[in-house]
Amino acid sequence: MRCSHVCEVFADDDVLVGIYEVLRVGGGIRSLIIQRASPDEIRQAATQQGMLSLKDYGVMLIKEGLTSTDEVLQCVVVQEGE
Repeated sequence: MRCSHVCEVFADDDVLVGIYEVLRVGGGIRSLIIQRASPDEIRQAATQQGMLSLKDYGVMLIKEGLTSTDEVLQCVVVQEGE
């Protein structure tokens, strides 16, 4: 498995926290890949199956008080309309 969506942010007391985006390739995702679906279609199906995006995981860490908005914004790209 290869993943290029990884980020490290600092939490309290300079503890390094990793933020990872992992795509589990199951039956539905596998079918989309075989059908050469667009990355957006694959991402949409994956999130419907419970995958957290790098951004969503970062927001979860912010809400839990484990890191700051500034740290997460260094890692994620927020597109217009998100």
